[in-house]
Amino acid sequence: MKIGLLDQASRRYYPIKSNHVRIGSAENCHVVLDDASVGEFHAEIHITDVGIELHHKEKEHSTWVNDFKVTRYYLSHEDNIVFGQLTLDFVISEEKARNHQSCARCGVEISQFTTRRYSNSPRGVIFCGRCEALKSGGISDTKFGTPSPRPRKAPGSGSGEFNDPYGLLRDLDKKEDDLTRSLESMPELMPISVIARGAQGVIHKMRYHGQLVAVKRLKFDVSTNAKERFQRETKALRALDHPSLVKLIDSIEHENSAYLIMEYIDGPSLEAVLERRGRLSVKAALSYAIQVAEGILYLGGEGIIHRDIKPSNVIIDEKNHARLVDFGLVRFTANTHMLTAPGQMVGSPSYMSPEQVRAQNLTAKSDVFSLGITFYEALTGQRPFPGNTPIELFTAILEDPPPLEPFVDMPNGKNIAKVFSNLLAKTPDARPDPERALIQLKALFQDVKKELAGD
Repeated sequence: MKIGLLDQASRRYYPIKSNHVRIGSAENCHVVLDDASVGEFHAEIHITDVGIELHHKEKEHSTWVNDFKVTRYYLSHEDNIVFGQLTLDFVISEEKARNHQSCARCGVEISQFTTRRYSNSPRGVIFCGRCEALKSGGISDTKFGTPSPRPRKAPGSGSGEFNDPYGLLRDLDKKEDDLTRSLESMPELMPISVIARGAQGVIHKMRYHGQLVAVKRLKFDVSTNAKERFQRETKALRALDHPSLVKLIDSIEHENSAYLIMEYIDGPSLEAVLERRGRLSVKAALSYAIQVAEGILYLGGEGIIHRDIKPSNVIIDEKNHARLVDFGLVRFTANTHMLTAPGQMVGSPSYMSPEQVRAQNLTAKSDVFSLGITFYEALTGQRPFPGNTPIELFTAILEDPPPLEPFVDMPNGKNIAKVFSNLLAKTPDARPDPERALIQLKALFQDVKKELAGD
């Protein structure tokens, strides 16, 4: 297997031929980068039994990996590296390094190994990491207009060349700088890669005291008693133990931020599975739905509402078990304290319940509605409440009945339609609670298995 770096601009390929490689502008470096923004001895790569580790050495210029400013970083074949102003792809074979396309938004030429696809885009449409970060932040395409090709600039150097009228890249750069400074004073956390980006923040794969973990950062409102609430509520979250939940291992408070340290699951999200396959078989979708419903029921029994059930927050582990992740939006039903402020519309718009859209007080039945949307999509390959604008989307959630026609040709389709019509009832009173929803899903699963066995 060949390992190397590919210059995005010149297409020059730099092979990595030894276990210890110096990178810089000096002639005695193993990888010589002829660019004024690259230091004489800018970085080095170590190949060990643990992995391929990048060490930043330059004092005047930065090193970025996947738009994340780093001092140490474990590399993988999907990583995009910026030394000063020079952008390279880390690739695992020369053949794969030559397989390039253009970002569908900004037009920059990029490696397929360093791209992402919008969750609602057609198959084969790809985007560079920066455009994907903007889209993941909940910004619609219509806000940006038709993009024109322009050279990609180095992350963290402002927004002038990138056509960023809303300051989104500037804000993203500031958050990443803040996080980098914070991590420098927390040696127990070592960043490895970005797992996911979303409207509520970025989840990183890190090492915590040597253990692989997933870490999510939350910001405190220093004018409130948020730190006290956070300590109380994360203590309760750490006590949660259920096979359908990803375990919260620990939490760290630092300055005006908190870090949720979660069990790392080496498996795809349901969102990633649906992107590859379009939709699931009826048995697979209902099996996962039952497992997630069991997690929702357990949370409800502990007085907790998840508030952000969606495909990207369902991880399929190595045992093919669906597990809920991301407790950054949970609310405790026993009191008015929560990790986000009261009266806010919280959650992911396409998977919100009518109560969330109205910013009303929530019960566990709100999670049941989001469960219904998530597995309607898993069964049919489409969401039940489409909308090209937030107003259209929220109107559909509040007023339109879910289309039941896609269930007609499925095994036991009539009963599937009935159960999902119940899960997606507009009012909480008409909707089953988590226990009743779980009973209905289990009964439906048994009926589907019987019908399939009889074919």
